[in-house]
Amino acid sequence: RRGLVAHAEQVTRILERAEGVDRVSFVCHSMGGIVARLVLGDPDATWRSRVHPHRLVMIATPNRGSEIAEQLADVPVFELAAGPSVRQLHRDRITEVPLPTIPFATIAGGRGDRRGYNPLLPGDDDFTVTVDSVCLEGAEDQLVVPALHTFIMVKPEVIAATVRYLASGRFR
Repeated sequence: RRGLVAHAEQVTRILERAEGVDRVSFVCHSMGGIVARLVLGDPDATWRSRVHPHRLVMIATPNRGSEIAEQLADVPVFELAAGPSVRQLHRDRITEVPLPTIPFATIAGGRGDRRGYNPLLPGDDDFTVTVDSVCLEGAEDQLVVPALHTFIMVKPEVIAATVRYLASGRFR
């Protein structure tokens, strides 16, 4: 229930205190991918002198912004539950988030058709984020799996693909 920068600062503090760690990869779900992009995009990060950032997997991350966050932004209970970061996920604000500075890949959930799960969203989606929003130029690999947003990260095929990507730079 904090803003994106506050979340990024918390991750940065963890990385700065990490002892005995010389390499780190990031596996993030949803907004966590945006937070990782902020962490990785900080040019003044002192942790990078000790810890080498290896790879980033963003699972159902609204890399191009969240249409549903825009649609529900003026619903008071939604912002109360989601916190100030919900407004920062709007398509016009997400452009302020740096692109990943390390090799990365994306995994999106969808039905594999033009309708998706949520009739309020354009195109294929995982009920919360569109496939188009997850995909990001420069990705080493991209994967779309039949999954809902809330459960995509626990699907065995997503876990296996993530492990393969972290080891090889490819999902398959």
